[in-house]
Amino acid sequence: MKFILIVLSLLLILTTVMLNALAVNQVLHLDGGGDYVEIPPSDSLEITGAVTLEGWVFHKDAETVDWGQAWLSKYEDRLLSWNIRSDGFFIAQEEMWEEDMLRYGAPKDEWFHIACVYDSQEQKVYLNGELAAERDRPGFIASSHSPVKIGTFHSQYFPGMLDEVRIWNLARTHEEIRATMNAPLTGKEPGLVGYWNFDDGTPKDLSPNRNYGVLEGSSQIIAAALPDSFTPANAIGIESKVVNPGDTFTTKISAGLTNPLYRFTFNLKFDPAILKVVGIKEGDYLSRNGIDATSWEKPHVNNEKGVITKVQSHRAANTSAENKKGTLAVVTFEAKQAGSSKIYLENVRLEGVHDARITAHTPAGVVDVFPHGRLSGTIIDVEDKTPISGARIQVSNRWYQLRHIFSDREGKYTLDGVPVGEIKMKIARDRAYARIVTRTHVKPGEVRTGFDFELKPHPDPEIPAPGEKPTRIRHDEDEDEDEDEDL
Repeated sequence: MKFILIVLSLLLILTTVMLNALAVNQVLHLDGGGDYVEIPPSDSLEITGAVTLEGWVFHKDAETVDWGQAWLSKYEDRLLSWNIRSDGFFIAQEEMWEEDMLRYGAPKDEWFHIACVYDSQEQKVYLNGELAAERDRPGFIASSHSPVKIGTFHSQYFPGMLDEVRIWNLARTHEEIRATMNAPLTGKEPGLVGYWNFDDGTPKDLSPNRNYGVLEGSSQIIAAALPDSFTPANAIGIESKVVNPGDTFTTKISAGLTNPLYRFTFNLKFDPAILKVVGIKEGDYLSRNGIDATSWEKPHVNNEKGVITKVQSHRAANTSAENKKGTLAVVTFEAKQAGSSKIYLENVRLEGVHDARITAHTPAGVVDVFPHGRLSGTIIDVEDKTPISGARIQVSNRWYQLRHIFSDREGKYTLDGVPVGEIKMKIARDRAYARIVTRTHVKPGEVRTGFDFELKPHPDPEIPAPGEKPTRIRHDEDEDEDEDEDL
């Protein structure tokens, strides 16, 4: 019984790890072969007047075919309200013809922001905050009471990545789009009826309407960074960590603010059964990397109750720090035992000069403590020795299958939080390469670098033609039925 409880505890910890440790930002990844997210029909998404549809988009090999690759649509069978594809924005009214598409040209192989706006009179498309296309289009949107689909329309499937997908039941202005395109939302903004940022590893709707999506096909939510321009507006973030029992480690409390800061104060709470505070020191936000003097008062640490109170500092001069990003404080913890501890802020007060209050988001951080190791290496082509980007690396053991990560443009990967003991690794790159399945043993605290793999090009990749949907899509998981699952 004790063994079962230990296993269940590890499963709970690993679940949290995969959602917090492997990704700072998470995005929806689609391979163009039948993947998408479906949001069931709802009254809140049945919009026939003004609408704004926006998101961050990364086209991968998005060559235009008969209909382009749609990344957002509202349709079922032949009932259509609208769709946005790789080359145009379409509003369905009484008649639907291809020439009714508002065309635009979008970047490829890079992140860009797009906002499609319709106000019952005009259609407009904004790319990276600038007007890219517009036309007159009086009328109303056809009511379809159909699902919203992210990554598909009809038989076309989008190849690439998507993030920060937002649907509004109003026509946002140019200024409003630019004001929020580079920052996350709270989910409670007026007119916001659907908001999916995928950061919790699911297609959950963060608006009050609970328009939760369902992952279809082999769609995945993976770790990926948006452009540097996308930064939380007025937010204090706590660095999440994955550590081994007995480790001593530091965690940063960092801020990204659009307002000049003069003073801050907050309390920090944690689970005293899991963590112990060893020390805390001021960061460089107010001091401008030590150039300007600050008044830092030593906080009070209570390891029995799990709280640090009166973490506070202010500028010595009556001026504000103009930094947009920086560290408020650095906390050193000791990991006492296996488990998971949230770290969150209370009684936060941020001020500019003359006691001007600054509001900010304060999401919690998570420290997961369990025996684990780290693996890293490079994935290359066995024939020409070139790096393979986008290779999927998956780890599993007897009880748990970790979520996938992907190699970067240089073919490199890093797997944090790998559970100790015998594990199975699967490395694959779509249908273009033969898959590798191997086993290895991980020791507590082990950091293994140079764990490289060479993939052999598949002699018959069986990749469908652009725009063609295969009759049955065979994923790596389908092959597991033929493999030894003794782990």
